[in-house]
Amino acid sequence: MKKSRLIWQVPILVVILFLFTILGVNYWAKWRLQQAIAHLPETTINGLYHVRVGNSYLNIWNGEWVITDVTLQSDTAAWNAIHTQWPDSFPPLLSMSLKGMKIGNFNWIQYFSGREAHVRSLEIESPVITAFTRRDTTQNDPSSMRAQLFALPEVLAPFATLLHVRKTSINDASIRIRTIQAPGDTSLQEIQHAHVYIKETRINRHSEEVTYCKELELKAAHVKTVFHRNTQMIEFGNFRFSKKGRLFSMQEFACTPLRSEQAFFEDIGVRKAYFKFNCAEIVGHGFDLDRFIRYNYFYMDSLRVQEPVMRFTINKMLPLPFRKLLPHEMVARISNTFHIGTVVVKDGDILLTNRVQGRDFLISFNHSYITATNFSNDPLMMDARNPLDIRAESRLMNQSPIQLTMHIPLRSEQFNADYTATIEALPLDILNPVLDHKRLSIKSGYLQSAEIKSVIRNGLATGTVQMQYRDLQVAIMKKDTGKTRKVVSKIANILLNEDNEKEDPANFVTGNINLTRTRQEEYFAFLWHSIQTGMLPSVMPALKKVVSPQS
Repeated sequence: MKKSRLIWQVPILVVILFLFTILGVNYWAKWRLQQAIAHLPETTINGLYHVRVGNSYLNIWNGEWVITDVTLQSDTAAWNAIHTQWPDSFPPLLSMSLKGMKIGNFNWIQYFSGREAHVRSLEIESPVITAFTRRDTTQNDPSSMRAQLFALPEVLAPFATLLHVRKTSINDASIRIRTIQAPGDTSLQEIQHAHVYIKETRINRHSEEVTYCKELELKAAHVKTVFHRNTQMIEFGNFRFSKKGRLFSMQEFACTPLRSEQAFFEDIGVRKAYFKFNCAEIVGHGFDLDRFIRYNYFYMDSLRVQEPVMRFTINKMLPLPFRKLLPHEMVARISNTFHIGTVVVKDGDILLTNRVQGRDFLISFNHSYITATNFSNDPLMMDARNPLDIRAESRLMNQSPIQLTMHIPLRSEQFNADYTATIEALPLDILNPVLDHKRLSIKSGYLQSAEIKSVIRNGLATGTVQMQYRDLQVAIMKKDTGKTRKVVSKIANILLNEDNEKEDPANFVTGNINLTRTRQEEYFAFLWHSIQTGMLPSVMPALKKVVSPQS
C-alpha cells in the first residue's frame, strides 16, 4: 500500500517541482526584464544613443513580450566628441519614438540552443523617426540596393544567426531623413502615415539570399523628397506597393522646382528648360522586386501615367550650351539595367513657352496619348531591329490633330532614328512663334494636311515633307526693326505657292529634308529644324533669294 502511494507521490512531486521551476523562471525573467528596463536610462547603445521604455509585459509561457512608450535619442555631446576627434566619422543622429511594440510567440528553446530567433508576429505602433546622416561613399556601388541589403543582418539581427518573423506589421509610421549627399548639398525625405506589412521575414547572416521576405506591402499617405541643393522637390500621395501583386501606384505626383524662373536662368546661364511636371496618377504593373534587389535590374511590364501636365520654359536669349545629350547618350550613362515593356501616357498636356526679347510664345500639345514599347537598355531586349517604338497622337494648340510614329535604337552608338508624322486642319499663322526664320511671318493660310517622313543616320536627317494648304500669304520683316518690308513682301507673295494641293499635281511641291545636327541642338529642337528644311521650300522655292542679306 505504501509502495503504491509512493508511485503516485513521486510523479506528483516532480510535476509540482516542474511548475514551481517554471513559475520561478518566469518570475525571474520578468524581474530581470524590469531591472534591465530600469537601467536603460543609465546605458547607451554604442555610446551614442539613449533608450527609454515606459511599461513592459513578458509572458515566458507563450513567448509574448509587450513594451510601450519607447524612445531612442542621440547623445549630442558624445556625437560631437566623436565627430570632432574623427571628422570623417558621421554616425546617424537619431530621434525615435513609438507607442508600443508587441512580439508574439518568441521561441526561447531555439534561441538558446542555436541562436536562432523565431517569432510568430511583430507589431510596431506609431513609430516616429527623425534622422540626420551622410551618404556612404565608401561602397564601390552606392546605388546598389544589394550592397545595402547585405548589411541588414548585422543591423537587424546582431543577437542571432537567424531571424525568422512570420508576420510583421508597422502601423502609422512617420519618417523624416536628412542626408548630406555632398558638401553643401543636403537632401530631405519625408514619409507620413505609412503602413508596412511583411510576411515570412528570414534574415540569415550565412545566406547569400537578400530578398528576406516572401511578401511585402507598403502604403503611405504622403511622400516628399527635396534634392539637388534644395532646388527640386518630388511629392506624391496615396502610395501603394505590393511585392506579391508586382504593383505600385501613386496619386497627385508632382515634380516642382523650388527656384523661380528668373533665379533658375541666372544660375544656369545657358539655354536649358525650366521644367514642371504633375499628373493625377502613376501605376506600374509587373515590377520585379526580387530581380531589382538581386541583380540591380529595374524590370516592369507596364507603366501608366494618367493626365500628366508638362511645362517647359526656354529662354532663347541665353546662349546655347556646349553640348546637348541625345536619348541614346543619356541611356548609355545609366549604370543600372532597366526594361519597361510598355509606357502609356493618357490625356496629357505639353506646354512649351519660348521666351524671346519682349515676349513669350506658347506652343501646346493637348489631349496627348502616347504609347512607348520596349523602353530598355538591356542588350538582350534593345538593338537596331528592336528599337524603342513610340506612337503618339495629340492636338496642336488644342485644335489641330497630330500623329507621330518614331523608332529610336537606344543602344546605338550614333544618333539614329526613324519617324513619320501627320498634321491636319492647322491655321498656318500658329507656326509663327516657332519659325526659325525670324524675318518671315505667315499672315494667313490653312494647312489641310502635312505628311512628314524622315530617317536619321549618324546625325543626318533626310526625308520629305508633303504639305497641302491654301490661301497662304506671308510678310518679310526688316532684320533690325522687325517691321514689314512691303515691297519685298509683295514680291514674296507673288513667288510663293499660294495653294499647294495634290489635286493639282503639276504645281504640287514636295519639300526635301536635309539637315545635319550640331552638338548644341537638343533632340526635339533638331527634329523641328530638320522639318523646316522641307517645309520652307514647299512654301516658297525662291525664299532664299527674297530674304537674302543683299536684298
